[in-house]
Amino acid sequence: MTNRFFRVKHDSFTGRGKPWVGRIAHGMKLDPECPECGADGRSPTGDLRGLLDLNRATHWPDAIGCGAYPLLIVSERVAEAWGATGDYPAHRIEFIDPIPTGLRGVTRPEYFWIDGSAMPGARLDFEASGYVGVHFCSTCGRRMDDISKTYDRQHSGVWPYAFVDGSWNGAHLFTTDLSPGVFFCSEDLANISRQCCHTNLRFTPIEQGALADWSA
Repeated sequence: MTNRFFRVKHDSFTGRGKPWVGRIAHGMKLDPECPECGADGRSPTGDLRGLLDLNRATHWPDAIGCGAYPLLIVSERVAEAWGATGDYPAHRIEFIDPIPTGLRGVTRPEYFWIDGSAMPGARLDFEASGYVGVHFCSTCGRRMDDISKTYDRQHSGVWPYAFVDGSWNGAHLFTTDLSPGVFFCSEDLANISRQCCHTNLRFTPIEQGALADWSA
């Protein structure tokens, strides 16, 4: 595979003054617990309403992190710029009161969350990527692995994210069977964000692997 790929996510753990979504107040779907693996089937659907942590946020960046669910939340200008590389499923997310004091009166852009569950674009080679004991629930499809052994292996050295040969569908922004909340992108899309000076987005080469996420 000659294309260069990146793991893309918010960059909220560096610097200060960035808002953080602590809770989704509306829009989370809760399916019955899976009888096989016990997963609760909690997932976002449609337009969302979120509550921000009341921290020292002072500005609205182009991406916002979320502790309630691994959402990729981006501003309207990011969504529009990325739209040049494809049609990605996105829904609005509104931030409701109380708004952090430092953000009151500050012009707020429109924000969207990108639905990774509708964007499978490649299959991950779990063994080559440092995951141990990966298996999928036969009832709900949830992915599981040996968390302790995976942690130890991925901290034993650099295990680059690797895709199964021939499985990439050509999308510039996509997810894999790793998780609908873990996004990858092409170098073309990463370059668009760099040229547009999008803020609070982090593009990590897949050669750095999952260890780069552990340390972020």
